[in-house]
Amino acid sequence: MAQIKCPTCNGTGWIDQPDYTPPPDWEDEAYLVHYPDVKKAGANPLAHWFEHGKTEGRKYKPDGWSSAGYIAKYKDIREHPYYSTHPLEHYWRHGKNEGRTWGNVPVPPAPQPPQPPGPPASGEIKDFQRMAECDNPVSIYFSSCKVDGKMHFGEYGLQGAYTAKIIRYPHAPVQEFLAESVFDICEFKGSWYCSLEHGGYPDIDRGMVMRWNGSKWVEVFHHPSWILAFHLHVHGDHLYVTGSEWAPMHGGIWRTSNGVNWEQYAASDYTYWDMASGGTDLWTSGAYGGDYGPGCHPAVFRNRDLAWESDEQGAGFLGIATFRGKVYVGQAAPAKVIRINDNKTVVNLPTQGKIPKLIVDDRCNTLYAIGCMADEATRGAEVWKTTDGDKWSLALPPFSVPHLFHAYQDPADGTIYLAGGKWSQGGDGYGRIYKSIRG
Repeated sequence: MAQIKCPTCNGTGWIDQPDYTPPPDWEDEAYLVHYPDVKKAGANPLAHWFEHGKTEGRKYKPDGWSSAGYIAKYKDIREHPYYSTHPLEHYWRHGKNEGRTWGNVPVPPAPQPPQPPGPPASGEIKDFQRMAECDNPVSIYFSSCKVDGKMHFGEYGLQGAYTAKIIRYPHAPVQEFLAESVFDICEFKGSWYCSLEHGGYPDIDRGMVMRWNGSKWVEVFHHPSWILAFHLHVHGDHLYVTGSEWAPMHGGIWRTSNGVNWEQYAASDYTYWDMASGGTDLWTSGAYGGDYGPGCHPAVFRNRDLAWESDEQGAGFLGIATFRGKVYVGQAAPAKVIRINDNKTVVNLPTQGKIPKLIVDDRCNTLYAIGCMADEATRGAEVWKTTDGDKWSLALPPFSVPHLFHAYQDPADGTIYLAGGKWSQGGDGYGRIYKSIRG
């Protein structure tokens, strides 16, 4: 079962929620707008409708309602950055009083014979082009993923306040969270999930996982003690999430096979960070004593067990990838890539402070290391590459930003997106997205 907030639960704050499936066109906020007494009571809208609303004769949408028809009929709704994905809420807030109707769902065109897919992306990556239309003037981007056919980007929100947004390409806010960051976004079994650091801050302040229900991101998991939820990763039949407490930084991994019921997979006194699959094995990077810095040293886990540990004090492991049957990890402080199979440093990045992400370009079988500068003020984040794991080269001239934090490859066309910008807690951060260009 998932958990939902309960303001009258003897101080615990949370109760188990039955596995309710939202009915067609359901929108949480629309129900609360239509029934303010439910909102005032602090009830979970979906649970209220199933447990009380239906028997009380409450209607979450008008008879004959069509979200698709409403969007199709009104251009201002189609083009609105919020109501284009929340049409029912608009109707209850404004449309009903304005005399708007929704018409019929547009008749789809007659089926056409299937067309062969276009040519996949091929050739080496020659450049990463800045997508200026996605520039974020406030916050660095921590994550990226294609959701419902469009690229979405997750913010680092701690720019003086705990508010982080998911933004749809090019720069349309989809939803804002009381959280330090939208750390990762991932697809699993046809649904999309995101992880939050300090979710529900300050009242809840837990690592959380949210799921996109077609109109809104809703909570499906929060950890009882983690305050940080980090990476999401699909391995086998499960979706995994790493996370950690803060002081001390005890961490672990939880997983789900259906997006609703979660179970603990691993836990220890180590911080768990990024994950990668290698055959049937799940590899996880991390560190003892924190993420990196004084008192820390790097570690790698194979499934649930500690597989490799370094005695290099002050360092930590961030990015991890499997490539040509070997396991590679990106280290912080100092920045370098280590192949743990033979405990070999395969490349040093002396100008970089850390390597948050490793990604394999499956179109060209090339491994990329994504770098960050050690400080906020100096531009020059680097991307390095290798085709054999031993010989590395700088893929491109240094970027005009200090930090690259995340990499995502679109499985449909092979395009790789880099997310980053300037990480700052001083209120002067900014975000950039870069898109691969092949030759």
